[in-house]
Amino acid sequence: MKIIPCPDHASWIAQRKLGIGGSDISVLAGVSKISSPYALYCEKRGLVENTLEDNQQLQAGRFMEDGIANWFAFDTGLEVHRPEVYLGHPEAHQVILQHDAEPWLRLTPDRVIIDPEHPERGPGLLECKNVGWYLEADWQKEEIPLYPQYQVLWGLIASGYSWGWVAGNVGGNTLVRREVKRDPETERFLHGLGARFWSQVQAGAPPQVDGSSATRDAIKSRYRASQAGERTEIE
Repeated sequence: MKIIPCPDHASWIAQRKLGIGGSDISVLAGVSKISSPYALYCEKRGLVENTLEDNQQLQAGRFMEDGIANWFAFDTGLEVHRPEVYLGHPEAHQVILQHDAEPWLRLTPDRVIIDPEHPERGPGLLECKNVGWYLEADWQKEEIPLYPQYQVLWGLIASGYSWGWVAGNVGGNTLVRREVKRDPETERFLHGLGARFWSQVQAGAPPQVDGSSATRDAIKSRYRASQAGERTEIE
């Protein structure tokens, strides 16, 4: 695993274009609605501006992250560390974990965790989610939604770590936590999605256009110079 320190937010945004992260793989697997494969392709190719930081839902997740991580540590007894500090780059804004053999395979971890009772397990990953009340039913099931699970599994592939957790602050007052273990079959599925998509990005071959709002927004942004009544070929 290679560690890429990002000194500021702008450098992190630039690094996001150079590979596929945990939030990206959830989009490609069809379990996250924050973007679409076409919008993601346009972002990676530099055809549109990054929009992941623009809405209040994502801002809330960033601002609540510390509290969720601290609550998880209190509730489980596991040690929770900021990744940039634990991985030796305390001055960094964020760090990206990059797979040794496939540099496009990446993750920006929320936290690194340690089990003090079982140090032989080595470090693990924690994914923190701020979950609206309207999704409470999905998070009260025995198996939580796939999108945070896939993010953790993607991070385990990138880092080589063997275990991780998801912690969700549901409705503002309930902590839901689930352990995520290595799953070779699911990891092969995710890796295949990522590898195919990255080949498309490198080849300049966009994925199929769908009817999602993210795709519509990407098309509008990419072709904003088009004039009414003109015919524009969408690539």
